[in-house]
Amino acid sequence: MRLKRCTKCGESQPHDKFYNNKTTKDGLQAWCKTCWAENQRRYRATTKGRAIMKSYRDPRLATEIGRAAESARVMRRYNKHPWKLRVGNIIGHAVKAGKILPAAKHPCSERDETCHGRHEWHHDSYRECDWMSVRALCKSHHRRWHLSNTPTVYDGATA
Repeated sequence: MRLKRCTKCGESQPHDKFYNNKTTKDGLQAWCKTCWAENQRRYRATTKGRAIMKSYRDPRLATEIGRAAESARVMRRYNKHPWKLRVGNIIGHAVKAGKILPAAKHPCSERDETCHGRHEWHHDSYRECDWMSVRALCKSHHRRWHLSNTPTVYDGATA
């Protein structure tokens, strides 16, 4: 079994512990997979790394025109329903303060075998007195609920 020394951690490891790299003499990366994964994790935690990963997930955000179009789309949504931004901020602050757990920590309230995907907070009503009354739904159930129902609209009486 041939060994290679990782230039990051200095350990000698078998070749299967290194990623392939056609541009190097031995055809392997200089860092072992463990060091490479740790480096990627730290990079993705930086502002630049998060932006790059977001652009990978959503190709519209990869170009300046795409970012401008997405920003305009979001602004149109919040100009049409300004209370939704406010409600989202209130729920986000409640999660950060520990008053409620993130939606991902709750099971889908529909609880059937078709549940899958990311869990999201759902409001049956946008009346101000109901802003903290939320339930977790998986993305597919959330979409299905909105196709067949309409939440109570914010009345704006005490805004």
